[in-house]
Amino acid sequence: MALPGAQRGMIRRAVPLDRDPVTRTSAALLRHERAAGVGGRCSPRCPRLTELIHRAIPYPVILITRDPGGLALSLAHKRWAEREAGRIVIEDVEATGPLTKAVVDQAFIRDLSLAKQPTRSLFTVYQGWIARVQALHAARLSGAYAATDDQAVLDRRRAALDIISRLTREGATLRAKAAKEKQMNRRVDLNLQIQRLEAALAAARKDL
Repeated sequence: MALPGAQRGMIRRAVPLDRDPVTRTSAALLRHERAAGVGGRCSPRCPRLTELIHRAIPYPVILITRDPGGLALSLAHKRWAEREAGRIVIEDVEATGPLTKAVVDQAFIRDLSLAKQPTRSLFTVYQGWIARVQALHAARLSGAYAATDDQAVLDRRRAALDIISRLTREGATLRAKAAKEKQMNRRVDLNLQIQRLEAALAAARKDL
């Protein structure tokens, strides 16, 4: 299968893992976490560690980590920086969070089969796995796992997930303010803002 030009260049520049300094760097980071008493499980710094490992290895990676709640999987599209030689640019890290025995999580795991991925190229296979991580995020909100490789649906789902993430953060901030607010008129105004956010969340969920 053919790779897109940027990733072909990344593969050509890859070296054996035991001689790759960036791979040794990521291994050192893992040893540091374990030495800190984490025992192989992800600490609160796990998202940052995950990003560092993806950034350190200059080709597509399926990274499996162990959270207190279970195994987690992450992927990230990456490319060489256009203006800085040797620097890797991470597009986005797509991470599952701890995988459990929940119905949607198990449906996601079954859907990782290579036979279920678009196989036009290695890039589309990797993109297929990323799409399934996004489908898992959507399923955890909607209750139904539905993977797709239709780009229009993927774009709409990605936008909806971003909106939901932003509105959820804003809602948490407003609720915290409302809980502390002593003036009744101000509390009413905050509650109205929360109701508008909830309506926007409901609309965004329709695009999952």
